[in-house]
Amino acid sequence: MARRIPEAFFLTAARTLASLVSDEDLAAGSLYPRLRDIRQVSLAIATKVAEQAHALGLARRAQPLDIDSYVYHP
Repeated sequence: MARRIPEAFFLTAARTLASLVSDEDLAAGSLYPRLRDIRQVSLAIATKVAEQAHALGLARRAQPLDIDSYVYHP
């Protein structure tokens, strides 16, 4: 459990989310990716935030080689 959540995490999450909005989504008037892609979107955001936590020295464990599988356990 984190004792503090840096503002940078929110910015990383927002930028990652924005990068996942396709031209088709925008053309359809949507500012967000399709709901059916929620798992992939959530994984992408969680992975980027986890990578940033490691880069900032805020993670409690060493960064795994395959951070996606570490973040997401189906």
